[in-house]
Amino acid sequence: MEARGDGQEGMEAVANVVLNRINHPRWWGHGIASVCLEPYQFSAWNEGSTQIPLVKEAIEKSDPIYLDAVKIAELAMKDDLQDNTKGSDSYFSIYAPYPSWAKETEFTVQIGRQRFYRTELPPIEEA
Repeated sequence: MEARGDGQEGMEAVANVVLNRINHPRWWGHGIASVCLEPYQFSAWNEGSTQIPLVKEAIEKSDPIYLDAVKIAELAMKDDLQDNTKGSDSYFSIYAPYPSWAKETEFTVQIGRQRFYRTELPPIEEA
């Protein structure tokens, strides 16, 4: 739901943010459901989100993008998804107002229309 317009790479990136949060539990949760449903973290899950009816429609129509998302989720649950976000724990849409938490020193990569950040986790040391 979060990055369906950014193709497989974008959807994988969002899945990686969820995995990075699970692998380093903080206030955002300790498992897939708690991380995804933490209020105001993934807008598609927010109460009253306009995204939810779109996903229900995609499920009913076996939409190809939805089917890709299911495959990505399955890979994520098997911990078999390469992290294309450089360890990011946060992201935002380039069309959204620039959030106060987004510091350029914590920026990792832009994938599609999303900018990814490593805001709460220590920097990854490069070899």
